[in-house]
Amino acid sequence: MNLHQIQITYQPEEDRILCRTSFNEEEDDEALQEIRVWLTRRLVKGLWGGVIKALEARVTLDKPQAVHAAAELIDMERQASMQDIEESGSFDSAYDTNVEAYPIGEAPMLAVGVQFAVGADAPIRVSFLLEQDCGFEISLTQSAFHGFCKLLQDAVTAAEWDVTLELPSSSDFDVEHRVLN
Repeated sequence: MNLHQIQITYQPEEDRILCRTSFNEEEDDEALQEIRVWLTRRLVKGLWGGVIKALEARVTLDKPQAVHAAAELIDMERQASMQDIEESGSFDSAYDTNVEAYPIGEAPMLAVGVQFAVGADAPIRVSFLLEQDCGFEISLTQSAFHGFCKLLQDAVTAAEWDVTLELPSSSDFDVEHRVLN
């Protein structure tokens, strides 16, 4: 299945974040399927550590010679991804509601865990573990993963949960105390 769109929005009446993910069988197929998942404050706080570890693991696997500069590389990847997304207009596109099927049901299911799998030169795989012993996995390119992070950060800000989701950046390092070999 091919990822079509992701929408992540805070739902105040539930005090939860709704993650809607739509897929199609083939890229040119217009028949969409959608999975809806609730994300709680506790889950989001826990999954963010996994986001950071996945990004760091990706640097370790893809650029082992530059592991010492992982935060800078992650920051550069984030900036490039955000620029790509903005130029493509992806954040401005309305979420496509022409869904034909709901593989796990139309009502959102509660996510009870999230796992990340990272391989060398491969998309990051995000597995959502759901109540009732089911789940689903999405594969996200570097750009899509950073877009996912941005959507999640925006939803948490809207939720006013006093949770800060920050990615490592080059400004996290004290330049005066760096040692060059």
